[in-house]
Amino acid sequence: MRPKELAILSRYKGISPALVGRMVGEKGLFIIGEKVSAISPQNEFLLKGINMVEHLRQAGGKFDETAEGQIVLRIDGVNLFIETHEELFIAEEIFYRGVYNIDLRHPFRFIDVGMNTATASLFFAANQFCLGVDAFELFPQTVCRAAQNLKLNPVIAKKINVNSGGLGKTAQTLELDYFPEHKGSIGVRGLGTYARPSAQSFCKEKVPVRLFSAPDVFQRILDANIGTFIVCKLDCEGSEYEIINSLLDENLLQRIDIFLIEWHEDGPVSIRESLVKVGFQMLLLDPYGPNHGMIYAWQE
Repeated sequence: MRPKELAILSRYKGISPALVGRMVGEKGLFIIGEKVSAISPQNEFLLKGINMVEHLRQAGGKFDETAEGQIVLRIDGVNLFIETHEELFIAEEIFYRGVYNIDLRHPFRFIDVGMNTATASLFFAANQFCLGVDAFELFPQTVCRAAQNLKLNPVIAKKINVNSGGLGKTAQTLELDYFPEHKGSIGVRGLGTYARPSAQSFCKEKVPVRLFSAPDVFQRILDANIGTFIVCKLDCEGSEYEIINSLLDENLLQRIDIFLIEWHEDGPVSIRESLVKVGFQMLLLDPYGPNHGMIYAWQE
């Protein structure tokens, strides 16, 4: 390896010749087994997350690089652009660690609150039993980024109804900070404390966003899908508390069959209490975590 390449690799832990090296006839360093350059400036996040790259490969994933230098992950019938360390982390969560790996063998509809770049929406839409997806994303810039992933998956993307806006107790328009490097860690409360600061963290801009009334949205979806099994994912960086409370107040909470909820900052207790009131059973992972954890809840 050249000194410059060694200097770059020295900044990252866990890099070994078994994961990164040269390819015959090619210049530069590549992820072993993939024609993906490892040390171009836009791809250095792969070195930071090299263990996640290997995990996704163990799960059957394949990494490609387009002529424009974009990284594409192909896994379980889903194609995804991967541009940041956070996007790599989310892909590993879903396709390797199985955070949403519920095994349903009957038709269901999926509600995705906090779509981000559509990774979870595409994961569920690829399921043969999924009838359709209603997806909501607060930030318009992230909706545009998700549209790129949907375009990579033209068949299953037909199942996904994308809504540019988040959910809250009432409909309103806000102006919020947008952090391109941390699309999955921002919401009405700003950038979550669990997001690791980086130089890109300070590349933010003020953007207008829309909030829809959660009770109105759920009422419309539920009334259009009477008799259909409903699965709802809430990963909306703190808005989950307001959404759950508003659905409880309007007697809509109990009409959902399964909740997959990532709680943030305020702990799981109030969400758990609301779900228990209407008869949910649940599993809490990391209930004493400092700033986020998972709640899996289902009707008896």
